[in-house]
Amino acid sequence: MSLRGGKLVCIREVNSARKQVTINSHSGNKHSTDTPSFAITRLPGFGIPIVEGMSVSLKCEVDSNPASTPIWQRDNGPPPVEQSDDGWLNFTKITRAESGWYKCYTRHMLGIFTSIGYFLNVRCE
Repeated sequence: MSLRGGKLVCIREVNSARKQVTINSHSGNKHSTDTPSFAITRLPGFGIPIVEGMSVSLKCEVDSNPASTPIWQRDNGPPPVEQSDDGWLNFTKITRAESGWYKCYTRHMLGIFTSIGYFLNVRCE
């Protein structure tokens, strides 16, 4: 058995009959380009109502090759709080005025890609 240029070659000999099997292998090209996919996380977790005055964090992670940076938007404009370098929006005491549609996008070598939108609904105390 040997590996030659991405091919696994196996030679089997039984009773002087020789059989060769070649299997093409592909382990992934480290130079391939993958379009971005997004994962949005919220603390406290999704399903827990957000009330004014709470501490709330949203995180956007972008999985792509080459790597690209997430950029948050609210209602197609900048978010009301500064984004951290690792993709977090941290609201220390959230207000109803910060409710809205949040999404993130990234500038990738293949173009601009955008996540689905998430509506952050902040309720009165």
